[in-house]
Amino acid sequence: MKNKYRIVLSSLLMAVLFIVSCVPALAVVSNYDSQYLSSDQQSEIASYTNAWNTANAAGNTAAAEAAHEAAETVRSTANYSGGQDGSQYIPLGGGNSGSGYSGGGYYYPLAPTTYTITATAGTGGSISPSGSTSVTSGNSQSYSMAANPGYTIADVKVDGSSVGVPSTYSFSDVTASHTISVTFASAASLNAGSAIIGDNGSGTLKNGTTKSGYGITVSLPVTASYVSGTTVTASYNFTSAKTVSLEYVNGTWQFPVNSSSATNARKIYIPVETPDGTYTITFTVKALDPQATALTGSNVYLTTTQNVSVTVKGTMYSDDFTGNS
Repeated sequence: MKNKYRIVLSSLLMAVLFIVSCVPALAVVSNYDSQYLSSDQQSEIASYTNAWNTANAAGNTAAAEAAHEAAETVRSTANYSGGQDGSQYIPLGGGNSGSGYSGGGYYYPLAPTTYTITATAGTGGSISPSGSTSVTSGNSQSYSMAANPGYTIADVKVDGSSVGVPSTYSFSDVTASHTISVTFASAASLNAGSAIIGDNGSGTLKNGTTKSGYGITVSLPVTASYVSGTTVTASYNFTSAKTVSLEYVNGTWQFPVNSSSATNARKIYIPVETPDGTYTITFTVKALDPQATALTGSNVYLTTTQNVSVTVKGTMYSDDFTGNS
């Protein structure tokens, strides 16, 4: 009886082995392999897939990788690639086929081609995004440039060439690496308006003419942006060269209070011995430009000047001159 069981069991094992030998490998040749490869190439793919499965089961990473590379070499004549286990999974330029091996390996997409765009900004502003940005081939990448208060965009360069002073820039259909950089300049400004010369502290001069011995006042408007430490001086030479610093009073720059004035008037006096003639008073306005200083590393000053002519005719002791208003 035991012999009969042994005969039956042996027969069953032989049948199972026969059936198993007829079953294709777990990772079969895919539809794309059947479509694009010859029968011999398909047989190679099946062989390499089985080799990958064996190596993977044994933990032999090197052998598994070699089997995969071998399958890829076979497929290099066609327009698609293989999965990690050596089986086909995706046609190049298309999406996942869904018909590859799914019994122990896994599908994964081909790594897309990427390019690097490097963005930098100088002192006085920013660029966003900054640093290195990875962009997938064919995609776009936009940048925004912004100046800090007191600065303005001076230049934007793409791959070393100026593109003007845009506040935004976009790379379209990226197929190569690029650079973009932005530099900034100071937006500081300093301007002196027209100086108004007064007669003896009360009104303007008639035709710009006054007598020696009298005092004259000034009102000088100054407009400034993003500067500091503004100073204004007046230089003149009636009988000798002199320079006096003006003071900011009630929205304009005026002469300082003269100690010789009984009424504490803000004026300069024309010496009595001043000869008749036309004289020039030069007003010099100066201020520090903090932005340009930061850009250059050294103090940078803005200056502007205004000239006013004053005609002296007669003296305050004369009775025959009535040219004053």
